Amino acid sequence: MKKIYLLLGFVLLLPLLSFGQSQERIIDFPKVPETRSLKRTGTEQPVATDEKALALVEITVNGKAVLPEKAFSAGDDWLKSLTIKLKNVSDKPVSSILVSFQIPKTETGNNASLGLVFRHNQTKINPTTKEKLVMPDEIIELSMTEKEYDIAKGVWLQKTGKTVFNQIILGSVVAMFEDGSSITTIKPPRAQ
Repeated sequence: MKKIYLLLGFVLLLPLLSFGQSQERIIDFPKVPETRSLKRTGTEQPVATDEKALALVEITVNGKAVLPEKAFSAGDDWLKSLTIKLKNVSDKPVSSILVSFQIPKTETGNNASLGLVFRHNQTKINPTTKEKLVMPDEIIELSMTEKEYDIAKGVWLQKTGKTVFNQIILGSVVAMFEDGSSITTIKPPRAQ
């Protein structure tokens, strides 16, 4: 009889033991047919352009490469280890990079922005940080610090009531140049 109670207890605890373990996750691109870019020069309105500033080299989660639009297995804190490698494919140095993500409507019931933002040049946030320019053909790796991740989780909880998501959408990749111009790309091209 004791063995039956132990077995029953184990069966009842099994769902709890699997909580927080790896689940299927996905990073999607926006549903646009091709790469689209906008160029802004000074205070002018952005205009469509064929120019590209940054190309996607690799996305990793927990140090393992993942492919956009392909499911992969990861634990609940998978966004904490999300890293993006980008290559400067323009002909001039990039002074600042901003990469954003969104949560799909199916995850939250509304159109929520994830508020997961990777910045290259953080001098406005932390004046002691002196980031160098990203030169043409140079590759840069972006990830969040522990503090940025904790702040982001608080924002997610406030906006959506959740801190764990199975799917995110790569929103936009913005490259800013020293002359004040910028190129914003939706669905960045893959680096060659």
